[in-house]
Amino acid sequence: MKESDSFSRNDIEPTSLNFSELREKGLEYVQELCGEVWTDYNSHDPGVTILEQLCYALTDVALRTSLPVEDLLTPAKDLPLVAQNNAFFSPTTIFSSHPVTATDLRKMIIDRFEEIQNAWIFANENSGYQEELNGMNRIEILPKLNFLNATKSDSNKKEDFLAEVNQFLANNRNIGEKFADICLLEPQPIELDFDIYINENFDAEETLANVFLKLFEFIYLPVQYYSFNEMTESKLSIAEIFTGPHLDKGFLKDDIPDKPKKSIQVEELQKLFSKVKGIDKCDLRNFIYNGVACKSINIEPGKFLHLLDDNTNGKMTDKRFESLYSSMNVFFNYKKLPAVNKQIINNLFFEIWSKKHRGYSLGQQDDYFQNNLKGVFRNPGEYHSIQRHFPLIYNIGVESILHKEPVEKEQIEPRAKAMQLKGYLMLFEQHMANHLAQLSNLNEFFNINYDNRKTTSYFSQKMTSIPEVEKLVKKNADLSLSEPDRVFFDRKNRTYNHLLARFGEDLNELPWRVARRLNLIKTEDEFNRILLNQKSEFLQQLDKLSYSRMKGEAFNTGETLKSSREPSGLEQIILIKTGIPQRTNQSLIPDLNALKTHSFEYNKEDYKSSQELNQKYRPLRTGEIEKFAQVRLEEIPNAVFGKIGLKALFRETLNYKNYRLSISQNPEKDTIKVIFQKEPNVWVSLFQCTGEREAVRNISELIDFFIDKNLQSEGIYIVDHILLSDFLEVSSYGFCFYDEYGNALFQTLEDKSWCATPMERANCLAKFYESGQNSDRYKPENGKWNLKDENGNTLATYQPAEQSLLSPEDELRELFNQIQNLIQLFNGTDEINGRLRFEEMEKIRLSGVTNVKGQRQLIFRRKLKSGEIINEDFFNLKISVVLPDWPARFQEDPFKDYLTNLIYERTPAHIRTEIIWVNVNEMKVFEANYSAWENEKLSIGNSYTSSESLKKAAFGVYQSLVELTNKTVN
Repeated sequence: MKESDSFSRNDIEPTSLNFSELREKGLEYVQELCGEVWTDYNSHDPGVTILEQLCYALTDVALRTSLPVEDLLTPAKDLPLVAQNNAFFSPTTIFSSHPVTATDLRKMIIDRFEEIQNAWIFANENSGYQEELNGMNRIEILPKLNFLNATKSDSNKKEDFLAEVNQFLANNRNIGEKFADICLLEPQPIELDFDIYINENFDAEETLANVFLKLFEFIYLPVQYYSFNEMTESKLSIAEIFTGPHLDKGFLKDDIPDKPKKSIQVEELQKLFSKVKGIDKCDLRNFIYNGVACKSINIEPGKFLHLLDDNTNGKMTDKRFESLYSSMNVFFNYKKLPAVNKQIINNLFFEIWSKKHRGYSLGQQDDYFQNNLKGVFRNPGEYHSIQRHFPLIYNIGVESILHKEPVEKEQIEPRAKAMQLKGYLMLFEQHMANHLAQLSNLNEFFNINYDNRKTTSYFSQKMTSIPEVEKLVKKNADLSLSEPDRVFFDRKNRTYNHLLARFGEDLNELPWRVARRLNLIKTEDEFNRILLNQKSEFLQQLDKLSYSRMKGEAFNTGETLKSSREPSGLEQIILIKTGIPQRTNQSLIPDLNALKTHSFEYNKEDYKSSQELNQKYRPLRTGEIEKFAQVRLEEIPNAVFGKIGLKALFRETLNYKNYRLSISQNPEKDTIKVIFQKEPNVWVSLFQCTGEREAVRNISELIDFFIDKNLQSEGIYIVDHILLSDFLEVSSYGFCFYDEYGNALFQTLEDKSWCATPMERANCLAKFYESGQNSDRYKPENGKWNLKDENGNTLATYQPAEQSLLSPEDELRELFNQIQNLIQLFNGTDEINGRLRFEEMEKIRLSGVTNVKGQRQLIFRRKLKSGEIINEDFFNLKISVVLPDWPARFQEDPFKDYLTNLIYERTPAHIRTEIIWVNVNEMKVFEANYSAWENEKLSIGNSYTSSESLKKAAFGVYQSLVELTNKTVN
């Protein structure tokens, strides 16, 4: 029971709200500072009066400061608190996340589709220690009965539904996962033969309705939604309640059945019926399946048990229960009832079912958030001058006799003193008024929308409530606080850091500091604006970025034929935390035709010393180029750099220090030569201009040109390997053992050894383990060793890289011992081979210390029609990140290290990541293959059938990644 509120002697009132304590503190300070001069501290003393008025005002300021924060953030009367502007996210947006587990995804699928009663996801996982194609999921859907009946009258409904589900799954898959098969379960009709004995103290129709409820819940496995209040009553925290994906119909608990039934027994249903209130006994004799009585039923693959009568012309009517009524005998007080009121039973059943298995509006969730965030506007900024509360004798209030006109001669001096006192008090009052102005603008202080905000973080106000204030202030005087840009940037930056830290996030300045140092960002003010804009964008998208952190890339084809690519959550967070632009259809490879550098001929400038260089050419002066920062020429200057690497061109052209102008007696009219240092102590003549102004303007334009080219070249390709698996659809199955140095041992090599199905491969591998322990099964043939089964069929082949100098007997002995160790490692029990597996893990830890490359591996393989052999581990929970190496930022080690660490940090732990830096020629090949594949994906959307052109394009991307990876490793 909730405890009642009570007062406690331990509750201490803050000093700022205690007038007496403030007064005593003030007097202590006065005595400390001027006790020898001012000795009278009685209430009539003017100094004490002023102190008391200030203390009173301070208690008012403190009271407003202690108002609930939701009241302080309310902008005005009748206006609600804008949650989004102040980084307040509802629990359903900030605690929820894209489905992570199979249970999460099941919840979202069931919630999104009215046609689905329940669904189950089956993942292709390693059955042993082999590396194979993981992440391929299949889903089984148990349809609702009304949808099942609707498909009978409209054959297109099923296909349309499956296409919609496939699109949904493709749009909501996780990184490294893909749905390969969607199975809509078909009904497997059965009947029951049973007797029900009802207690005479219970209503027969109500009891039978409850029996039907238990029976249908057991057979059809519906999910039960819960309201927000029901979840809170379950003693769950807010974070626990909202954990998981966004749901529209209420909340689903994790206890939904994780596997469909494969079989049922008579005893199961008999126990279920016996637990229903009002049932004395249940005699379930048999199931009737295909006209045959049986005690148990196995559910066929791709089907679900179905009890209702489907002969209703595709309509859901009460006649569906007729098969149950006809096979059921009802006894009341152990006397058989000749008939039961079917209509009452049906109505009661549907009433109970609709209450228990209905959805709930999300309004309750939103109400919880809004009620906890609802504030009352208290107008905290309104300041009422303390001068209105002074005794009349001070003549500073609105009722002072000195205010009357005309002023008598003897009143001039008292009036002047009163005005002096008013001016003196204004020093204190302005501070308090500004404090209240800061309170009234608290919602603006925490405003995360940088594009729609005030340009100050300190707020002030005019003290209009002071009597005769117009006589103390100059006309048109600006009393607002002056705030330099650097102060605003600093305070706003720290505010955004605080708001990001609330959610465990931060935005490291390093990527933008690197850009500033390279002159990609020209001024410190521009740096601050860009950084604050980025933090603002991060805060505004925080709920979406947090929700999608596990989400994979998706390709959509809209109804208007406008295709779009939805980047993965990993890509989105990397872009927001580095400032790398969103990738578009435009190539990252720069177009330098505007430079008109079609020839490598250039004029090299040789200088024997820096003194000789300084005599002829001068560097750019400080601030000389800034006045041309916004000037854009119609045409890029015809600069001749000569033979220069692309990386040097993109980096060195940004540096002002690499440009020099020839020294002239008349710089406004003489021809000015501009030279450029393309590498240490190597200068080339870029172009000549008429006057220094034109030369500086051309340099500015050239730098701007390369800033644009750098930004256009920045980009990131994140390739989810499993999306390339389409070309494996028609292939054979095999395997290969590798030693710790990466050398192939026994593998599927001969044409007849390849298997048609994964099951055949599993059987072949089992035979390999069995035959491998018999040395007589190893047969040397044509410089190879074949391991054969008892029928002489080749299971696997070992082809040595070099011809062995050992005798066949010694070679067999060495090979046999090696394979025995492999078999024990991959097929032995944990008790037997625990030491072996520990040693394999140690090889990874010692990698780089010793000459050992890594673990021994068993990798499953595929063989395409073309004869190409593909290792399945390429697609096994793996991504490749392809990055250009020529943009200036991407050449800097601090930025590269930060980006690399960020990618590894944000990639889910179970996903293997390969980061590949490529030059412009490698990028040209990769982009051509990737663009062809991406265009094919966009053209077909998420169709669950792969075209030949898509398979070909996917294979092209695969080949590019393999070549780039091999280059990186080598």
